[in-house]
Amino acid sequence: MELTQLDVAEYEFRCRLWASLGLNPHKTATKEREILEQQQRERYDISFHSMCMFCDQEFTGNRFDY
Repeated sequence: MELTQLDVAEYEFRCRLWASLGLNPHKTATKEREILEQQQRERYDISFHSMCMFCDQEFTGNRFDY
């Protein structure tokens, strides 16, 4: 994935924020990227299904449909 100038500026801002909170910016950024990549896969995964955390409804399809 190619980063834009805005992506780099946002990443640098987040690194400064995480460091100010006493978090390791590299580890935090890596975990955030893993979560974003998983969410992206779920958006296009037609076999995705999950139960709602607030009711008994089962969601099928993919995240993009919701």
